[in-house]
Amino acid sequence: GPAQTGKSEIGNNWQLHTILYDPVDMLFVGPSQTLINTYVTTQFDKMLDLVPEARARQLSGPSADNINLKQFLGCDMHFKWPSGSSFRAQPFSRGRLDDFDEMPEDIANQGDALSLMRGRDASFAAYGEIKIYINSTPKRGKNRGIEALVAQGTDERLYVDCLQCAAPFALYIDRLNYD
Repeated sequence: GPAQTGKSEIGNNWQLHTILYDPVDMLFVGPSQTLINTYVTTQFDKMLDLVPEARARQLSGPSADNINLKQFLGCDMHFKWPSGSSFRAQPFSRGRLDDFDEMPEDIANQGDALSLMRGRDASFAAYGEIKIYINSTPKRGKNRGIEALVAQGTDERLYVDCLQCAAPFALYIDRLNYD
């Protein structure tokens, strides 16, 4: 969807939920090393500061708290950028691809980020425990990048309950009226 509509915040909340309630190792991939460094220091670390319960679950020691790895009770959060080695030798049942359309369509002649991420979760497939969250502002055009993924999807709608009558209705972001 369009920029600044909460797509990344959904991913942030999922990571926080994973740390607090459903710990499992998770791989976060952003478009570049610079953007990963910025994300970790300006968003992820601040989120931990705002949620003392999450900060309390963080392990101590220099190797447990750095730009590319945050270790918590029961789970590790890995922060990487697209390279062939980012997706090798580590299994993850959960992954997040942030700003997907900013990532190379072919990473080190090995495929796109989603294909490489799916290779990380193969050992969890039999258990049905695979989850990947992909968000991006569309930049590659029709039938490419995030737009192609949306077109392949289920085209489901987000339903919320009406505050006045409690009946569910489909939420369309472009129709929101901010007072």
